[in-house]
Amino acid sequence: ARGNSGVILSQLFRGFCRGIANKEALTTEDLAICFEQAVATAYKAVMKPKEGTILTVAKGMSDKANEIYRRVKDIEEFDKLKTKVLKYILYKKRTEQEIRQKFSENAGNNLENVIEYLKENDYINDNRYIEKAILEFKKLKNLSIKELKYKLLSKGLSKSQIEDYIYLHKEELEDYELQSATTLYNKKETIMEPDEIYNYLQKKGYMEQTIRSLQNE
Repeated sequence: ARGNSGVILSQLFRGFCRGIANKEALTTEDLAICFEQAVATAYKAVMKPKEGTILTVAKGMSDKANEIYRRVKDIEEFDKLKTKVLKYILYKKRTEQEIRQKFSENAGNNLENVIEYLKENDYINDNRYIEKAILEFKKLKNLSIKELKYKLLSKGLSKSQIEDYIYLHKEELEDYELQSATTLYNKKETIMEPDEIYNYLQKKGYMEQTIRSLQNE
């Protein structure tokens, strides 16, 4: 090595080679570490390091290597979290809030990015979830509209979204509530007095108009 530049260049290679010792392949993290070691070794070799020299160029390369490493790391962490969330929601449909509760710990900003990606690609759709959940509830149980609402709220769905759906499907849901109330009445009439059944339905959240219609029938 001749002259300051030669000495510095040799020390850059020396530090870099220390970083790649015993490695058959280099990751972006390895490269970032190698560049850092190269710069550190070169700076130590100069009595009075000056900016605007090959040292500055080497430091710029090191900074860029670290930037690339951080970007690659972010992408890898995003993909890893995305895979976990996809497995979670493909096994069973979930709401956005359920995903947040499940993966919020140590996920950082990546969770927001993953949720945004899933929403853009229609993997998460809370409005569609409400529709499917109500259809399932209607098949399995006799519920009041109020009970349907509480079940959806327990899934972390927004109150406004639920109320919008109920408003848009008001007639259909009122018919369902009356059918549910009629079914429950028929089941209870052998063991309870009519007034007791009406009180029971009222406690379960059935609307007054539903109970009046049932009384009229």
